[in-house]
Amino acid sequence: MVLERTRRARLAVLLALLAVTAGWGAWVRVVEPLRRPRFDGWWALAHGVTVERVGLPEPEVTLLVARVPRGAGLRLRAVLLSPDRADLDLLGPAARSAGALVAVNGDYHRLTGSFCLGAPFSTLVDRGEARVVGAPFSYGCALWLDREGVTRIGHVDLGAALRLPSGRTLPVQVDVETGDDLLITRPPAGVWRADGFAALPLERTGAATFRVAGLPTTDLRGPALLRRGGLDAAFLADAAPRTTLTFERAGADADRVWLALGTGPRLLEAGEVAAVLDAPESPGWTARVARTAVGLTPTHLVLASTYQLPGHGASLVDLALALKALGCTDALNLDGGPSSTFWAGGRVLNGDDGDDEGAAVGTALLVLPPAAGELGLR
Repeated sequence: MVLERTRRARLAVLLALLAVTAGWGAWVRVVEPLRRPRFDGWWALAHGVTVERVGLPEPEVTLLVARVPRGAGLRLRAVLLSPDRADLDLLGPAARSAGALVAVNGDYHRLTGSFCLGAPFSTLVDRGEARVVGAPFSYGCALWLDREGVTRIGHVDLGAALRLPSGRTLPVQVDVETGDDLLITRPPAGVWRADGFAALPLERTGAATFRVAGLPTTDLRGPALLRRGGLDAAFLADAAPRTTLTFERAGADADRVWLALGTGPRLLEAGEVAAVLDAPESPGWTARVARTAVGLTPTHLVLASTYQLPGHGASLVDLALALKALGCTDALNLDGGPSSTFWAGGRVLNGDDGDDEGAAVGTALLVLPPAAGELGLR
């Protein structure tokens, strides 16, 4: 009898657990979506930010478009989503925790072979702190704000220099795989040797300082200072093992930049399709795939994305023409393909219905409400 009661009790507990699980599943599938704000093609968010679905006949493309008023105190953040490891991360949680009104994926990224952990393979500055300096592409271009909040799309010159103990400075690039001058990088195995670089191993000791970890080597296990053609005797005498080297920003815009994000290519310049699109760098520029872009009108910052659905992609020229039709005078391509993510109102709008998290991406551009004493875009 006791055994029978025990079996019945266990069965009751099991059935109760199954009921709770089924109820939770029903909540997630049915009730929770009903609680999310429904997007019917137009939202008016706080502080004058609007989101709408725009269908254009020429070029034939449907975009999700956020218009962010300039001069209203709204703030931008350029976020490295996985700063402590070389990995991608979800856009939605980062946007939600920051209190963003709207967010889109950032620029092109490469998360292997980088000196900066988890760094995008392009320029990234957030609130005046340069996380990555210099883009390796000839078409490198960024969205950037100066320390007055003036917003631009174009080349940003952060520059970089390495100060030696003697006081001598040498121009240097960071997080770049190839080049003709000094590089600080962790390149893919074998690439630097094939390109004729000599390597001096480094250890990072601070935000802008490095210690020479040993003599020139062909066995790299961490960040290194590379130079094509070899390291001359004068340099090696000034950079003996255990010597501290200091990294400095040295470009014309180094002390002016508050935010910068982007690789490009540029889409619009002075109201016309950018000349760089006349000679596509790769088949990816002309393919019709998912895209994300940022543009400027005289009164607004515009964030735009295609849907992540078959038949909804766009070439870069189509994207440029679409941004022009939206009234933009200048525009920049951000990362596309699987990374293309448009987040607003607590959810992703350009993916599968019910997706709150978005794609795993390297960086994100967030639009935040105004805050007293903090810089707003102009």
